[in-house]
Amino acid sequence: MTKPIDTDGILRRMRQLYAAKNDSELALALGLSISAVSNWRQRNSPPFAICAHIACKNDISLDWLIFDIGTMKLGVPAKVQKDARHPGADVSVQRISEFVTWWSIHRSRDELIWLEQQIRRAVPEYGEWLVCPSDTEG
Repeated sequence: MTKPIDTDGILRRMRQLYAAKNDSELALALGLSISAVSNWRQRNSPPFAICAHIACKNDISLDWLIFDIGTMKLGVPAKVQKDARHPGADVSVQRISEFVTWWSIHRSRDELIWLEQQIRRAVPEYGEWLVCPSDTEG
């Protein structure tokens, strides 16, 4: 079973990054209305696009911001974690799989198609794998 995205944790890490004492201060730091942050929390719907923007703007690890994995700052070495169920697999494989599963459950069909298009653009090997997945199995 996949673990749900922790919106409260994401907002807590955002507040940590911006030294905001509460959601109102976070909204102010992000240039948003106070209700925006409140809505994210109430709907348990983290703002992934804003998270990506924050990560890029501040050289922050998106893994840390969204999943609380690794270190906050990019370039700081973190211990590689292993998945106990699949000892040879890096935890990032599990994380990606869980996120895609979470996305497919909580997002519309159109958004799932959009995500797959983004993956195809960013990872050309994915498109090649779709054509002949058995060739990539080792």
